[in-house]
Amino acid sequence: MPQPTLAEADEQAVALLASLRIADPRLILSRREVAQLAPAVAQWLAAGVGPRQLTSALTTPLPDHLLARPARILTFRLSEPPLPVPDSAAPTPHTPPPAVPLPWQTCDGCERPLRAAEPTRCRDCRHGEDVPASATSAEKLPVAC
Repeated sequence: MPQPTLAEADEQAVALLASLRIADPRLILSRREVAQLAPAVAQWLAAGVGPRQLTSALTTPLPDHLLARPARILTFRLSEPPLPVPDSAAPTPHTPPPAVPLPWQTCDGCERPLRAAEPTRCRDCRHGEDVPASATSAEKLPVAC
């Protein structure tokens, strides 16, 4: 079976593999190793995995003692099928949609700005309304707005 060559390999895959040594200096690959790994890297890139994500998947966490043949570790990591990358615009089931802030309103009692779904009174103005009848006269006084 003929060995793949760098001329046949995807340029982005070759660049990613050559730059792995920047992320971890122990990941120096020969031309032959890059040519052998490039089709798998290209497959991951075609599946929508970005270069930064793929570099992270290949380099973290690596064993503390890489004795020899870093290409074998990369081959093993690339042998797993690429996971589909979730669309960042669509919320995933475990992630609530981003909260939309309520519109600004003006308090009907004191003209203080507040966020509410509809026109209302602020907390301080509502506090004066919610005082129980058994409260003392000092407690019934409205709070200054």
